[in-house]
Amino acid sequence: MKSPKWPSEKVLSFPKKLQEEILDEIPKYDKDFDEYINTWKLESDEPVFVLNEEILKNNIDLLERTPQKYNDIININWGINVKTIKIVDTHDLERYGRYAKMPKETAPPSVMIDNSISFGSARCIASLMRKDDGLWVWKIKTK
Repeated sequence: MKSPKWPSEKVLSFPKKLQEEILDEIPKYDKDFDEYINTWKLESDEPVFVLNEEILKNNIDLLERTPQKYNDIININWGINVKTIKIVDTHDLERYGRYAKMPKETAPPSVMIDNSISFGSARCIASLMRKDDGLWVWKIKTK
């Protein structure tokens, strides 16, 4: 049986830069993801700036999956006390530190779905480590 077309028409309906971000994260057809993406509604055709204070309110679980040495920096910067519970994505754990040394202007927008950072999480962690005011995101709601 042949796989359905990927990227799907839904992916192709998004702005080119968002398409690239999706295809970087999901390079081949995934039935569950394809069904999930059909629930998405893009809030703006351009990325929007979201304050890191708002990001922190809805993304503590992201920090709980981040190595503690980076959380220690974030905790000091933002006056919080988050502990690592379980690191899920073990791909290149040093990228957080490298990204934090890069100027914030070099980071492409992350993807925020229902106020949760879903793609580009290392960019978000780096932004919190630098104590940036906020982060550019593609803001998506599910139907």
